[in-house]
Formats: sequence, structure tokens, C-alpha cells
Amino acid sequence: MNHKPAARNNKSAPGNSTPNEPGPPRRPPQFPLGGLLGLMAVAAVAMAPAYYILRGQQGENSARLVGMLMILAGPLLLVFVVSSLLSILRWWNR
Repeated sequence: MNHKPAARNNKSAPGNSTPNEPGPPRRPPQFPLGGLLGLMAVAAVAMAPAYYILRGQQGENSARLVGMLMILAGPLLLVFVVSSLLSILRWWNR
């Protein structure tokens, strides 16, 4: 049995382009505005306690206290706000 590999046609297969043939133009990455807004909100909430803690290390003791309270109470406040918003949405959609 003599098996020959099948001949390939590079022009018919998508994504197979020779170096002389330019490929399809690439679109720049696109991000939805909601995703960017969410990313910026998360970054801002994460950096706020760090700012106050760093100010506390420069000599302002009250700033360090605010930073520690934000770290400790932040998750609880987030759960409270999300739960309240979901309850209001459920009540509104009745």
C-alpha cells in the first residue's frame, strides 16, 4: 500500500496566506463601555484604602484609621448595597 499525502490548496483554506498575500485587515480590540466603567469602578474602590493607608504612614493617623475601616467595612457595605438594589429591582418588576 502506497499512501500519498493529499495535495493542499493554500488559497482555499481560511487563515492560510502566503507571505506575498496580505491577510484580512485586523480590527483593533474593542471593549464595551459598561466593561470599562466596571473596571474603573473596581480599580477606584481597590485603590482608595491604599491611598488613606499611605497617607497614614506619612503621619496622619486619622487617615490610616479611615483606610483600615474601608478595608474592613467595604465588603459588608458592598453586600448591603447589592442586596438592597436587587430587592428594589424585584419589587419594581412585580
